[in-house]
Amino acid sequence: GLDQCEINLSVQPSPSKPEFLTALKPTKVITGYPCRFEVQCGGHPTPKVAWLKNGKPIEIDSKHIKEILTDDGRCILQIDNATDADQGEYSVVASNDHGDNKSSAQLDVLGHERTDGQPDGPASFTDGLKDGCF
Repeated sequence: GLDQCEINLSVQPSPSKPEFLTALKPTKVITGYPCRFEVQCGGHPTPKVAWLKNGKPIEIDSKHIKEILTDDGRCILQIDNATDADQGEYSVVASNDHGDNKSSAQLDVLGHERTDGQPDGPASFTDGLKDGCF
């Protein structure tokens, strides 16, 4: 005779505290430009992340500050139109039932000053444009 048996096997990763596969890096941005902080996080169960600026929770408003989470564990904090008020130490804390981990980096917001002797701002003409044939 012939017997048949079917087994479903599910393999779960062993529980582990969060770890950063890539950590935050210090960043510089010019006033008015966007910037982002990015980490890649591992751990099981999947860690939850919280962002801090100078030790205080950041308000993610989805306009000026956005949070992007990807399926491969990347966590991105994007700041649109950076201002002096955005400068400071940024941290991300990843936590699950087995512990937590933290990564931090500095954001410096730089003013824009031209060093080529030209004025800041859009180009302007000293003489009006003239119609002419060449």
